[in-house]
Amino acid sequence: MTPLRRYALTTLLVLATAGLSSSPALAQDGGGVNFGFGTSSTTTWLGATASTVGVVFIIIWLVSPDDGEAAMQEYLQQNGAAVAQDVAMGGGASLDEISVYFGVHTEHRARFAQVLRAENTDLQALLAGEDVTREQARAFIAIVSEVMLADDVLSQDVNHWKAQVAAR
Repeated sequence: MTPLRRYALTTLLVLATAGLSSSPALAQDGGGVNFGFGTSSTTTWLGATASTVGVVFIIIWLVSPDDGEAAMQEYLQQNGAAVAQDVAMGGGASLDEISVYFGVHTEHRARFAQVLRAENTDLQALLAGEDVTREQARAFIAIVSEVMLADDVLSQDVNHWKAQVAAR
């Protein structure tokens, strides 16, 4: 989740909680903790229900994942130096994290790192600048997907991954 979405979600949840506790419906009736739903006017009940539905839809939008290229772009932007180092070394924490993105089974991670090390020159060129563009992220995904498809073991993982992405 991007920092902006995380901030918006936190703010929304705080405001929703504060709004619920100070709702006029809660102050009515005074007969215990029943949140006023059903004991207040129909208008207040419908307003609270509509507000709740709106909050739920906004939360769903905020926590829904971005498209894959944007997620990879953000990851490479924040971790490009570590990815470059791990590709050159043939393994590391950032490649383990990227392997999750591509749906690589845990037992195939070492092979994944070896295959990416063979593409070191092309991948390093994409990670050389300070900023990672959407096009660079797209190219990174394409290179990794192509080398995975060319590998007998990893091709099974990438085909499974592509089926999951297509289903979204």
